[in-house]
Amino acid sequence: MINGLMLRKFREDILVQSREKLARRIGVSWQTIRRWETNESTPSPLAMRTLARLLRRNGIRPSDILGSSVSSDERRFRRVTR
Repeated sequence: MINGLMLRKFREDILVQSREKLARRIGVSWQTIRRWETNESTPSPLAMRTLARLLRRNGIRPSDILGSSVSSDERRFRRVTR
């Protein structure tokens, strides 16, 4: 499960971006980012993959924010998109 509080800290402290800017980078709405940050919903496998890439580029282990499910979601996504 995604850690919404950590995602918010990452967005505000590391990226120094608004929800709107992060949403554009990931390809979702700002309302979706808010739901992730408040743990109302979780990212789709595609969004998880994009978020994981963004986290790695900023020196953060995706599992710290996205939880251990990121690897299984990425595997599932790869199977679907082949």
